[in-house]
Amino acid sequence: MSAEMTPSAREIFTQSNVLRSKGVTCQGVGYPAAPPLTEDKTVTAAAQLRAADLAASGEFTHTPSNGKNYVYWLDYVRLSDEFPVVHFGENLGQSMALNSVMDAWEESTQGHCETQFTGIDLDSSTGKKMPGFTRAGVGDAVDPNTQMHYWVVLFAN
Repeated sequence: MSAEMTPSAREIFTQSNVLRSKGVTCQGVGYPAAPPLTEDKTVTAAAQLRAADLAASGEFTHTPSNGKNYVYWLDYVRLSDEFPVVHFGENLGQSMALNSVMDAWEESTQGHCETQFTGIDLDSSTGKKMPGFTRAGVGDAVDPNTQMHYWVVLFAN
């Protein structure tokens, strides 16, 4: 299963790689330039399904009440059939404006900045630094009642 990014999802992907190419400061720590993320259309399919599920439910959480977290959606699109996954991660954004969500991820104190914009993955639950992600997909869906965007960036190695 594969999917194309929506225009706003594509913009998030592009801006993320621009920040990676320049280097970024996360939580007061400067990080050098990192290799660009490679778009993975299977990961994008999972991200799009995840975003649509969040928008339909109105939930904004890594642990939705229906149990369909990002691992569920990566399994649903059979990502492990594509390549051996070592680890994966997720950034969520909820906003009416794309720039607001990009700023929130860059200013995050919970590992979002490191995960998306640097060559490391900072595990938010343990604080452990792991190798940065190489593949990503971005999903975007809009809650029809509020017009709020739900962006999902899924990462895989």
